[in-house]
Order: sequence, then structure tokens, then C-alpha cells
Amino acid sequence: MTVPIERMERAGYGAWSPDEQTEIGGWTVRSSGGVTRRLNSATANGRADTSIDTKLAVAGWLGERGAPLVVRVTPLIDRPTVERCASVWGLSPLDETIVLARKPVRSIGGREVLIVDADDEGFAHELMDLNSRSESDLEPWSRLANRISPNAAGLWIPGRAAAFVAIHEGVASLFSLAVIESNRRSGVATKVMNAAFTWASARNAETLFLQVLGTNAAALALYDRLGFDEMYRYHYLQPSVDGFDGP
Repeated sequence: MTVPIERMERAGYGAWSPDEQTEIGGWTVRSSGGVTRRLNSATANGRADTSIDTKLAVAGWLGERGAPLVVRVTPLIDRPTVERCASVWGLSPLDETIVLARKPVRSIGGREVLIVDADDEGFAHELMDLNSRSESDLEPWSRLANRISPNAAGLWIPGRAAAFVAIHEGVASLFSLAVIESNRRSGVATKVMNAAFTWASARNAETLFLQVLGTNAAALALYDRLGFDEMYRYHYLQPSVDGFDGP
């Protein structure tokens, strides 16, 4: 079943939610302790103000929370707003991300994958480690996990792979799937995905979606084999490459 982009966006932010959120000149600005650009950036539905005053206000709000000025551009933003934001604010595009989705179904695979609480300490440490995140990211992750734990779970093969799955308003989302390098291309990621399908199906999710960088050819090939379809793409606008990584 095809779910509208606006609903998928809402589900994504409901599943992986920010610590703080505010509205500035038509922009929704979010902060979450530096964990992912998506939760430390500004985005909008439709038109938003692109004056220098608004730029300074958005940059100031993010800066007070230790984040640089980043704008997340989805198909929901008015195109002239994007063009003016890039030219007037002096920002450049970076990191196109592809959003893929498919209907989840129960699978007989993935039985060796542990389904744990999102705030499980061992799982959290391994999720951070496999995704090349620092120990400082554990605190904001813990805040997130505590907020959404009733509607989320960790998918974990200890020492091999980890991912995070959540559901919001009938839409499931998968984040941060990572496999230890020595186990890649061995079917481990497929096992985690099968566990995600089963978890989402058991909760009557209409669809399960995930996000992958457009340059990640191996992941795109995997998701194509698993029956995912492209829903939409987004990218970021920012002054220069910063310390954030991942979608």
C-alpha cells in the first residue's frame, strides 16, 4: 500500500523523535543532541521565509544546541523556497537520501535475531559502535529510546548486526541497520530485515520504510532484492561538510 509522503515524514519523526522542536518563519527546526542531521536541522511543508533575519534565527537556535545550520529538503518544500534558501543563505546541497518502502509480511527467516527493548544497554552500545558513533551519542539515544520504547524495538544479532525499528500511526520505520564488516554479504542483513518485516506485520503496519544514502550501492541492491520501491528522495543544504553522518 502506498502511503503519502507527508504521512511517512510524520511517522519518521514520530518514530525517531527530537529532544526539542520549534517553529521559525515557517521552518520546523529540531534538535536532538547532535544525533543525525535529520534531527538537527530545519525543514518545511510548503513555503518558508528565506530572509537573512530568519536564517540568523534558525542558525542561532541550532547553534545554541551545538548544531550547525542545516536545512533538510524533501518534496514537501516549495521549490522556490528551496532555491532562495540555497542562494540567499549561501548553502550547498549534500547527501541525497532515498526513502524506500514495502508492505511488511511475516517471515520464517530472521529467527536468530533478538528482539530487545530499544533502551537495552548492550544493544545500544553495539548499535552505536556498528554505526561508528561515539560514546557521547549514547545519552541522546537513551532519551530517544525512553520516549518511544513502547512502540519500538532493537533488532540484534550480538556481535554481528543491529538495527532499530519503530511504528507510528500504522507506519513502521527501520533505522541504523549495520552489519559488522566481516559478516557483510553473508545474509545477515536479510535476517535482520526479515525480523523487521515480522515485527511490523504483527503490529498491523501498512508499510515499512527505510532511508539509505544514494551512494550506498550495496544497500540499494539488497533492498531491491527484498522488494522495496523508491518513494521519494531528500537531501541537505548546508555551508560545508560537518560532523554529522548518516540520514
